[in-house]
Amino acid sequence: MTELGTKLLLDDGITAKGKPLEHHLMVKDNYEAMKFALKAGNEKQLLSSDFLKKLNSLNMAETGLIPEAVRIFCEEFNRQMKSDNKIDILRSSFDAHANLILIHPWQDGNNKDFPVNDEFHATAIRTAIDKGS
Repeated sequence: MTELGTKLLLDDGITAKGKPLEHHLMVKDNYEAMKFALKAGNEKQLLSSDFLKKLNSLNMAETGLIPEAVRIFCEEFNRQMKSDNKIDILRSSFDAHANLILIHPWQDGNNKDFPVNDEFHATAIRTAIDKGS
């Protein structure tokens, strides 16, 4: 879907001629997940399995199962975010991305959830550094 088609869909609810409805619904779902991730990052929300399931459920009709590795991933990210060391906080973004690649918990092959999770991590990190965690 083009940038203009995406804008018309999200702003005005107008679908692109000849495009399957499924494509439009995926864009809308991803947009809702992105808004949720940005809001959560700005509010310094901690990561949890429930949070990640919520992000995934906003992107997909069914959430699927979240493995134990995700619980451990969330605990480590949250520990790093509580650090007073800004380098540790910045490092958490790189660690989060790499660890989610290794865990690979999403049914959609991480294609839609990675950008949303990356936005959450980046927003949470900027908020932590700006406000001093």
